[in-house]
Amino acid sequence: MKCMQYDLIRLNNNIVKSIEVDEVYSFTQDELKGTDILKLDDIKVEGEIIKNGLGNIELNLDVEGVMVLPCAITLKPVNYPFSVQISGEIEELMENFDEISTNFQNSIDILPIIWENIL
Repeated sequence: MKCMQYDLIRLNNNIVKSIEVDEVYSFTQDELKGTDILKLDDIKVEGEIIKNGLGNIELNLDVEGVMVLPCAITLKPVNYPFSVQISGEIEELMENFDEISTNFQNSIDILPIIWENIL
Protein backbone atom coordinates (compact mmCIF):
# COMPACT_ATOMS: atom_id res chain seq x y z
CA MET A 1 0.00 0.00 0.00
CA LYS A 2 1.31 3.42 -0.90
CA CYS A 3 1.24 6.04 1.79
CA MET A 4 -0.21 9.41 2.67
CA GLN A 5 2.66 10.66 4.81
CA TYR A 6 2.46 13.93 6.75
CA ASP A 7 5.29 15.68 8.57
CA LEU A 8 4.26 16.55 12.15
CA ILE A 9 7.37 18.43 13.28
CA ARG A 10 5.98 21.94 12.64
CA LEU A 11 2.71 20.99 14.35
CA ASN A 12 4.45 19.46 17.38
CA ASN A 13 6.68 22.53 17.74
CA ASN A 14 3.63 24.84 17.58
CA ILE A 15 4.89 26.51 14.40
CA VAL A 16 1.56 25.76 12.69
CA LYS A 17 -1.87 25.21 14.25
CA SER A 18 -3.01 22.60 11.72
CA ILE A 19 -1.94 20.62 8.68
CA GLU A 20 -4.40 20.68 5.80
CA VAL A 21 -5.24 17.38 4.12
CA ASP A 22 -6.55 17.68 0.56
CA GLU A 23 -5.79 14.66 -1.59
CA VAL A 24 -7.23 12.33 -4.18
CA TYR A 25 -6.20 8.69 -3.97
CA SER A 26 -6.82 5.65 -6.17
CA PHE A 27 -6.33 2.16 -4.79
CA THR A 28 -4.52 -0.39 -6.95
CA GLN A 29 -5.88 -3.85 -7.74
CA ASP A 30 -3.23 -5.30 -5.41
CA GLU A 31 -4.52 -3.15 -2.54
CA LEU A 32 -8.08 -4.36 -3.20
CA LYS A 33 -7.18 -8.07 -3.08
CA GLY A 34 -9.06 -9.92 -0.37
CA THR A 35 -12.03 -7.54 -0.52
CA ASP A 36 -15.25 -7.53 -2.56
CA ILE A 37 -14.35 -4.12 -3.98
CA LEU A 38 -13.71 -4.23 -7.74
CA LYS A 39 -12.54 -0.64 -8.12
CA LEU A 40 -11.83 2.29 -5.80
CA ASP A 41 -10.55 5.30 -7.74
CA ASP A 42 -10.36 9.05 -7.13
CA ILE A 43 -11.21 8.95 -3.43
CA LYS A 44 -11.34 12.53 -2.14
CA VAL A 45 -9.78 13.06 1.29
CA GLU A 46 -10.21 16.48 2.92
CA GLY A 47 -9.68 17.70 6.44
CA GLU A 48 -6.95 18.55 8.88
CA ILE A 49 -4.49 17.25 11.41
CA ILE A 50 -4.39 19.34 14.59
CA LYS A 51 -2.85 19.32 18.04
CA ASN A 52 -5.70 19.41 20.56
CA GLY A 53 -5.81 21.15 23.94
CA LEU A 54 -4.25 18.12 25.62
CA GLY A 55 -1.30 18.20 23.23
CA ASN A 56 -2.42 15.08 21.35
CA ILE A 57 -2.50 14.81 17.57
CA GLU A 58 -6.05 14.65 16.23
CA LEU A 59 -7.34 13.74 12.79
CA ASN A 60 -10.53 15.21 11.28
CA LEU A 61 -11.25 13.95 7.76
CA ASP A 62 -14.07 13.65 5.26
CA VAL A 63 -13.54 10.80 2.80
CA GLU A 64 -15.83 10.34 -0.16
CA GLY A 65 -15.89 8.53 -3.43
CA VAL A 66 -17.46 5.72 -5.40
CA MET A 67 -16.54 2.09 -4.95
CA VAL A 68 -17.44 -0.48 -7.57
CA LEU A 69 -18.90 -3.65 -6.07
CA PRO A 70 -20.33 -6.79 -7.70
CA CYS A 71 -24.13 -6.98 -7.70
CA ALA A 72 -25.30 -9.65 -5.24
CA ILE A 73 -27.57 -11.21 -7.89
CA THR A 74 -25.94 -10.66 -11.29
CA LEU A 75 -22.32 -10.05 -10.17
CA LYS A 76 -22.23 -7.13 -12.63
CA PRO A 77 -20.29 -4.08 -11.39
CA VAL A 78 -22.40 -1.59 -9.45
CA ASN A 79 -21.32 1.91 -8.37
CA TYR A 80 -21.73 2.48 -4.65
CA PRO A 81 -21.17 6.10 -3.52
CA PHE A 82 -19.90 6.46 0.03
CA SER A 83 -18.96 9.16 2.50
CA VAL A 84 -17.02 8.53 5.72
CA GLN A 85 -16.12 10.97 8.46
CA ILE A 86 -13.04 10.15 10.51
CA SER A 87 -12.47 12.06 13.70
CA GLY A 88 -10.40 11.34 16.76
CA GLU A 89 -7.00 11.20 18.36
CA ILE A 90 -4.40 9.42 16.23
CA GLU A 91 -3.46 7.01 19.03
CA GLU A 92 -7.06 5.81 19.35
CA LEU A 93 -7.55 5.56 15.58
CA MET A 94 -4.36 3.50 15.20
CA GLU A 95 -5.04 1.04 18.06
CA ASN A 96 -6.02 -1.70 15.59
CA PHE A 97 -2.77 -1.59 13.62
CA ASP A 98 -0.25 -3.93 15.24
CA GLU A 99 2.38 -3.38 12.57
CA ILE A 100 2.34 0.38 12.97
CA SER A 101 4.38 1.92 15.74
CA THR A 102 2.53 4.30 18.01
CA ASN A 103 5.59 6.55 17.91
CA PHE A 104 4.60 9.14 15.34
CA GLN A 105 6.33 12.20 16.73
CA ASN A 106 7.79 13.32 13.40
CA SER A 107 5.43 11.97 10.76
CA ILE A 108 2.34 9.85 10.20
CA ASP A 109 0.88 7.81 7.36
CA ILE A 110 -2.91 8.29 7.46
CA LEU A 111 -3.70 5.88 4.59
CA PRO A 112 -4.17 2.79 6.84
CA ILE A 113 -6.72 4.76 8.91
CA ILE A 114 -8.57 5.81 5.75
CA TRP A 115 -8.53 2.25 4.36
CA GLU A 116 -9.86 0.77 7.61
CA ASN A 117 -12.73 3.28 7.68
CA ILE A 118 -13.67 2.65 4.05
CA LEU A 119 -13.86 -1.09 4.66
